[in-house]
Amino acid sequence: MLNKFWSLFLKTLWPALWPIIRETVVEITQDLFTRLRELISERFTKATSDQEKQAEQRAVDAEEKSREASSDNERIQAEAEAKAWREVAQQLKADNATLRQELEEAVRLSQVYARKRIDSEAERDKAQERIMSLKPPSEAGRLPTAENQD
Repeated sequence: MLNKFWSLFLKTLWPALWPIIRETVVEITQDLFTRLRELISERFTKATSDQEKQAEQRAVDAEEKSREASSDNERIQAEAEAKAWREVAQQLKADNATLRQELEEAVRLSQVYARKRIDSEAERDKAQERIMSLKPPSEAGRLPTAENQD
């Protein structure tokens, strides 16, 4: 009886359920990608912001040092250091903006790839073959029957 029900389930109900299951898997996958992107973006933004602030602070410190310099030589040296740190801060901002864009693009392409793969005929056929090859739960040892209860 269970074998007949299982066969009926696989032939009639499964094709109706599969699109719902597939869409649910796609939504979950996209949610995971989105959350992963947010987490990476938050950590990346914090780390890069800290680097930029540190470089900017070193530039400010060097400018202050140049104002307090006791000789022209010390002042010139401190001004050069401040200029170098400002350039480092600007370069970090530019590099980090580029990296942020590359990260966004990589995540977006991953989402597109995952969706195409899930929707592909080959993947659908593989999933269908796997489903149709499943044994009824009683044969797979999942449900107790009168024969195997003792």
